[in-house]
Amino acid sequence: MYKKIEVIIFGIRDEPSSSACDCCSGGCIGILGLKSKNKMGHEFDELKSYIEMKKNYENVELKFIDVQKDSYEEHDDAVNMLNQHMKLPYTKINGQMTYYGSLSKEFICEDIEDILLKR
Repeated sequence: MYKKIEVIIFGIRDEPSSSACDCCSGGCIGILGLKSKNKMGHEFDELKSYIEMKKNYENVELKFIDVQKDSYEEHDDAVNMLNQHMKLPYTKINGQMTYYGSLSKEFICEDIEDILLKR
């Protein structure tokens, strides 16, 4: 049996996500400053539903940590990013912070696929 692939999303469940991420300097960045109509919690729920439908993803464990309500102090990287006022949400996959500023199911699933291929 393979170890779980752990995906943690840090955000504020009832706050809108920004319309574009800030994790790179090109490609996915749209018009900065606009807000998504979807709340971070809703985007997480869509990601969870999407992943639950995918074949071979039964070892993927998803978790949403609301930084206003839940404890997250053991995640030093998230604490540091919040202290630097980096835009939420943050995505952490298998202990590595991978994205911030938006929640992209396409990018997350690409990373999961990469992990699955390396097994």
